[in-house]
Amino acid sequence: KNYKDTELLKIGRHFRLKETKIIIGRNQKENEMLSQLGKNWIKMECKDIVGPLTLIKNENKEALKIAAELTAHYADSEKLNKLKILYGKNYKKLHKELETKKINPELIQKYRI
Repeated sequence: KNYKDTELLKIGRHFRLKETKIIIGRNQKENEMLSQLGKNWIKMECKDIVGPLTLIKNENKEALKIAAELTAHYADSEKLNKLKILYGKNYKKLHKELETKKINPELIQKYRI
């Protein structure tokens, strides 16, 4: 393990989906730390509303879907059912987009570590 991986263990909410790791920031300070430490991770955030920064490592299609649903769940959006999520490697230019619903709350514990 390198220094950045060790530091990442101290930040955010952690989830695992088989070999995929997902880390979701809890506040602006954590989001900023995640953006610095997660240089080689996929980054994900809500398009039009305030929400967390999510990091994803070893992603696949199913993991991206779950990560997007988790990101939507922790966003400041009680009124919205569907959210647009941006993602990509370069945090300054998140160019991929998907639309998602929030995760079923019963599934959160299934993936949380």
